[in-house]
Amino acid sequence: MKKSIFFLPLFILGCTAQGPTYTGTEKGNIIVYRANSLAGAASTYHVQIGDSHCALKNGGFYVTTIKKRGVLTAAWVQGAVSSSIDVTSGDYVRVEHNVGNSLIQGAGNSLGAVGAALGAQTSGDFIFNKIPPEVAKSELRQLNRDCI
Repeated sequence: MKKSIFFLPLFILGCTAQGPTYTGTEKGNIIVYRANSLAGAASTYHVQIGDSHCALKNGGFYVTTIKKRGVLTAAWVQGAVSSSIDVTSGDYVRVEHNVGNSLIQGAGNSLGAVGAALGAQTSGDFIFNKIPPEVAKSELRQLNRDCI
């Protein structure tokens, strides 16, 4: 029992982003990030905008450059589209695991309408939230960069 308690923090540590911490000086005009969360913590989200892609871990962020507009996709498996959202230059997008949708999907329901009413865009297993820059920058200071 003591051994399993010891290894649990090591397992969780391996599932989180390990790159440099957000400084605000990163070059790029769009930032996609995952706040630290127990929901989907062990999962890696494969995010892509155009030809640029990243395997985004729990507590990680990803900086890239787009011309004006693009489509951000996220999936459990690289190349498969599970969810998508239109993005524009300057967006800060938080990607989260859609726990509610996963829990009730078997009942034939969807949180799409509820999520849209709450200002989140939902589809598949992910929720995308466009976050105001001042809020996003505060959240990003606690995260580490993925895909350098």
